[in-house]
Amino acid sequence: MDNPVFHQWPGHGLTPAQMHGELNRRHSECTLDGCDMKRYCWTRLIDLGHPHPALTVDNCPACRVNVA
Repeated sequence: MDNPVFHQWPGHGLTPAQMHGELNRRHSECTLDGCDMKRYCWTRLIDLGHPHPALTVDNCPACRVNVA
């Protein structure tokens, strides 16, 4: 069975790593206007100090600082 992609706002909190993952994998083809999940992750990452939400966790300066 395929794992469906849900485009609604998440029903639970997501970590920054999970949000980067959603943006770079399951919702990479979505638009900010057409996908609540992408819009949520994008704006929440910016609010949390991640200036480039489309980057992967490994390339995100804010994620690297939080791990170090």
